[in-house]
Amino acid sequence: MAIFWSPGALPALLRDNGFLTRSRMRGWACLLLPGYLAAILYLALTAHGLNDYQGRPLGTDFSDVYAAGVQAVHGDAAAAFDIQRQHKQMQAIFGAATPIYGWQYRPFFLLVAAPLALLPYIPALIVWQLGTQLLYLAGLRLLLRRTAPSLAADRS
Repeated sequence: MAIFWSPGALPALLRDNGFLTRSRMRGWACLLLPGYLAAILYLALTAHGLNDYQGRPLGTDFSDVYAAGVQAVHGDAAAAFDIQRQHKQMQAIFGAATPIYGWQYRPFFLLVAAPLALLPYIPALIVWQLGTQLLYLAGLRLLLRRTAPSLAADRS
């Protein structure tokens, strides 16, 4: 009887990257893209203003960045570091039921947040999402450029 799996099989598989082929990478990307688009469409269709169907700000991780940027644009950058003042700003933007999402960034990150806060929230969120996606893809491209010679064109 053949043993199909052993404790050392996974580390060897990861080390030799025999599972990683160009066609598998392309296939997973083609499967995930429609899923992401469906999720974005669902969010758009179930949103109530700037909030999702559960009352949370659309782009919850970005909402605190935007609120801090608004405070910085209005000359009160220190307010982002005061949880109560940050929460009041978020409630002013997203409504009284908005939960607390604290500002967890270094002060220099306000240099990114403030220009985004000059835009209305939804366009700022789109710029943020596209910008970070492009940075991710650039990093992935550099990684693949470096490792591509070791990838087989197509392994079975």
